[in-house]
Amino acid sequence: MSFIPLDQQESLGIFELDDECKVIHSSLEDSNSWLGAENDIKGRDFFSEVLGFTNVADLQRRLEAFKAEAIAATSFDFVCRFQQQSVPVRVLLARLCNQPEGKVGSVIVHLKRSSVSGAAATVGSKPF
Repeated sequence: MSFIPLDQQESLGIFELDDECKVIHSSLEDSNSWLGAENDIKGRDFFSEVLGFTNVADLQRRLEAFKAEAIAATSFDFVCRFQQQSVPVRVLLARLCNQPEGKVGSVIVHLKRSSVSGAAATVGSKPF
């Protein structure tokens, strides 16, 4: 397991998604246009309208699997593939309980640039 100092990690965005994977809130920076997103993404489908990489369906499957599990959070390495480049990221998925009964109201997705190599950055559940 490799450790990446915080100053070498770049947050690419924090997204709050509803049950239908529509963006409720985001911290998307203007410099993160590599995701394919416009500045105003509230209400847009996270996977079909926000993310701009070719293997977005793989990330969507990971989110759906997470939603089916009974865990509060997980993280894993992932490689965002584009037509001419790949960007390794660390993904954090977390449930946000914002309803009075403690029911899950949304899911947080945090994407952070990583220096993990393409071969190693496909599956995992290491601490974020």
